[in-house]
Amino acid sequence: MTWVTSDGSLLFASNTGSAAESGYSISASGQLTLLGQTATDPATIDASATPGGQFLYVQAGPGVVDEFAVAPAGSLTKIGSVTVPNGSGAEGIVAR
Repeated sequence: MTWVTSDGSLLFASNTGSAAESGYSISASGQLTLLGQTATDPATIDASATPGGQFLYVQAGPGVVDEFAVAPAGSLTKIGSVTVPNGSGAEGIVAR
């Protein structure tokens, strides 16, 4: 399964099967260009970008949230990871 979140002209797709976050740019005509893939914790189930697009938070199955900085060109740099108490099995994440 794949979940997709957007941030302006960027899309980020979380893939449960590959434990990766894929970044895409969107052209004015709607064409997608793959920017790359970044490893996440296993069983990614959702993601959310902050307003302004500086950070992306990826929720993983074992109650983990991976934190990434988003470069202007869309590349991701992992800046941390937290385990949410009683978060295993939860679905849905929102960034503000």
